[in-house]
Amino acid sequence: YLCAHSEIQEVIISGGEPLLYSNTDLAYRLRDLRSLPSVRRIRIHTRVWAHNPYRLDEKFCKLLARYNVTALSVHLVHPVELTTELVAAVDRLRASGARTLLVGQTPLLKGINDDPAVLHELFSGMVDLGIKPYYLLHNMPNTPGAAVRRTSVRRGVEIMLALGRNV
Repeated sequence: YLCAHSEIQEVIISGGEPLLYSNTDLAYRLRDLRSLPSVRRIRIHTRVWAHNPYRLDEKFCKLLARYNVTALSVHLVHPVELTTELVAAVDRLRASGARTLLVGQTPLLKGINDDPAVLHELFSGMVDLGIKPYYLLHNMPNTPGAAVRRTSVRRGVEIMLALGRNV
């Protein structure tokens, strides 16, 4: 598909959890993507940072550098996920020489982070680590079981107004 559509310049590796693939499997996919002249940007979206930051080992970080992965989107929900292990993973990435931009994606979850103070602490901690808070997501309306954590768009707007430009 990508070969037939040279207008596509950016590819996001996401869905499921891409870092469940081995480094060898990821290298194979990244090599294929980088062989296409039209693909200028590659992003990887992952939740692994929060529950297994050890997955971001030196070999993985070198893959990011070797295949010039443009951005790594880090899925974080709450400040308690900003652990010393996560900080060490960021340090490994920086030491690898990868120029990968770190951006954050945060789902807004009722009773977990739907509070301006909690999000301020999370976003501030992310910025301190060099992770730019980038996406604040609402649950999809038809996701099974998600209704208990769904936060209204109105509440999301209220939270963003309360945060202002304080992060």
